[in-house]
Amino acid sequence: MALAAPAAPPAAPPTVESVYRTLCECVDAGSAAERAAAEAVLMRWEVAGLPTALVRVAEGVGAAREEARLLAVLVLKNGVGSSVRKLVGTREWERVAGPEQDEVRRALERMALAEPSERVAVQLALLVANVARVDYPDRWPHLVRGLLGAAAWANGQTPPEQKDRALRVLKHTLSAVASRSAFMRQRLLGTGSVGNTHQAAVQDSFEPLASEWEAHAAAAASGGPDAGARAGLAVRCAQAMRPLFAIVPSLQPLHVGFDIGRLFQTFLPHLTAAPAASAVAAKHRRLLAECATLALDSHPADFAPMLGPFVRQLMEAILALPADALAADPKWALILTRFLARALLCPLYDPARVEEELGGASRAGPPSP
Repeated sequence: MALAAPAAPPAAPPTVESVYRTLCECVDAGSAAERAAAEAVLMRWEVAGLPTALVRVAEGVGAAREEARLLAVLVLKNGVGSSVRKLVGTREWERVAGPEQDEVRRALERMALAEPSERVAVQLALLVANVARVDYPDRWPHLVRGLLGAAAWANGQTPPEQKDRALRVLKHTLSAVASRSAFMRQRLLGTGSVGNTHQAAVQDSFEPLASEWEAHAAAAASGGPDAGARAGLAVRCAQAMRPLFAIVPSLQPLHVGFDIGRLFQTFLPHLTAAPAASAVAAKHRRLLAECATLALDSHPADFAPMLGPFVRQLMEAILALPADALAADPKWALILTRFLARALLCPLYDPARVEEELGGASRAGPPSP
C-alpha cells in the first residue's frame, strides 16, 4: 500500500514589509496586468498572519502611504465580507485564528476614532461593521458600549470630531447587526442567536442614544455657540437609532428600557416645524420621520397611541409646505406621504379613524403665519 505524501509545511506568515510592498505595487500598477499580478500575490498568502499584517500597515500613519493604508483596510474589509456568500459560503473570517481575531479587533478599536484620513476612516467604519456582523456580541461584547461612551457629550476626553466618528461607526455597526446577512449567518451556521444579538444591541444602545439625541436636538434648537456641532451629532444619533426600531421586540418600556412615547412626542416639533433652515436640519427631520415609519411598520399596536397626533400634525405639515420648500426638499413630502400611506394601509388600524384624523387636518387648513 502506497504511503500518503507528507503534508506540505504551512506557509510562513507574510511580513508587514512584504504586505506593504505588495499593496504599493497594486497602487502604482500602470496596467491591469500589473495590478492583477500584484493582487495575485495577496491571494496566494495563507490567511494566518495576513489580517495582522494588514492592520499594521493601516495603523502606519506617517510611515505608510495613505493609498496603501486605504487599500489595506479595503482588502481586510472585503475579506471579512458583508454578504451571505462571504459570511456563510467562503468564511474567510471564520478561518482566522481566535488570537489573531482578538488582535484585529483591538487594532480597530484604536484606529476607528483616531484615523486622520477621512477616506480611510469611512472604510474603517465599514470594516468594524463587517466584523461586528460576525462577532457581536459573543466575541466583541463591549463594542457598542465603548462607542457610546466615546460619543457621549459628557465625555470630555473625546473632541466633537471623535464623537461624530464614534456615532458614524455605531450607525454602521447597528445597521449591520440588524441586517439580513447577520440573520442568515447565525441561522445557517448555527452560531449565536438572532434574538440575543438584537436584544444586546437594543439593551446596549437604545436608551443612551435616545438620551444623547434629545440633548443634542435641544442644544441645536437653542442656537448656542456649539449649535452647529450639536445639530450634526443629533443627525448621527438619529441615524444610529433608526435600525433599532425594526429589531426591538416591542415599543413597551420593558423592551426599550424607557418611555418611547415621550421620545416620539419630542420628535413631533422637529417634524412639523417651518421649512428646514439648513441641509443638516432637513436631513435630521427626514431621519426622524423614517424612524417613526419604521416603528409604525414594525410595531403598529404599540404605535397606536401616537397615531392620532402623528397623522394629524404631519398632514398639517404637508398642507403648510410652500411650493419653494417642496422644490428645495422633495424627499420631505415623499417621506411624510409614505408615513400617512402606511397608516392608511396598516391592517391593524381602522381606516375610518385615520381618515378622520386626515380630514380634521384638511379642514383646519395650513396654520396661520
